[in-house]
Amino acid sequence: MTEKKDNLEEQKELKDNEEKVHEETTEQTEQVLVENEEVVEAIELEEELEDFTDEELEEEPKGKLAQYMGPILYSLLGIMIVAALIFTYYVFPFFSKVSGEWTGSSASGTFKIVNKGKDSEFRFVDMNGTKGLDLIFESNLSRKGVNQYDVTNTKVKLSLSKKDISKENIEAMKKETKLVKVEKETAKEVILSYTKEGIQSSFGDTKLNDLFHYQLSDINWMLKGETLVLKNQVFANPSLDFQRK
Repeated sequence: MTEKKDNLEEQKELKDNEEKVHEETTEQTEQVLVENEEVVEAIELEEELEDFTDEELEEEPKGKLAQYMGPILYSLLGIMIVAALIFTYYVFPFFSKVSGEWTGSSASGTFKIVNKGKDSEFRFVDMNGTKGLDLIFESNLSRKGVNQYDVTNTKVKLSLSKKDISKENIEAMKKETKLVKVEKETAKEVILSYTKEGIQSSFGDTKLNDLFHYQLSDINWMLKGETLVLKNQVFANPSLDFQRK
């Protein structure tokens, strides 16, 4: 009886030990699984962070480029517009580019050009060496080509200085009514305009507008020409240079 009891107790103790070992094994297994899950989660998180960092690094240069592209394009556009305007002004025959007073001389004498807007005056100063006698051509400038100008509506006149020409000579010229007519008279001068007959007598079949073909040259850094070249077959053959005064 006693032996049987002892066997039962041993079996019970053995069973308890087995259950205890099983519980410990189960707890260790669960702990390992938890640790594995944490490791997996950490690896996944690290991979996500790496992917995010890579995407951010790829997008950052693109973002900066897009940020500066607008101002860069606007700057380039502005430069192109300014360059186009400068080039246009450089080649286009604006009247303002030849405005002002120009002087030139040759074996024939001294000449002066005065341009104001479209109005142009060409003056042969002291014509043929006669002091106080100026031959004047009044015209309207017209654009011809790259920094080239022609004229239209040319009229021809004489300016007689009362200081340098005697009263008798002035009165004698005023009487040549078939050739000239008095346009204006002041205390200092008399202006005589050529009639059609006077133009025919002095210039023959030459068209007055054909006497004036201008070319602006020696354009400086301020886009102003320093030389105005006159070309004609009468008194500027092959050409006559005028300098800005």
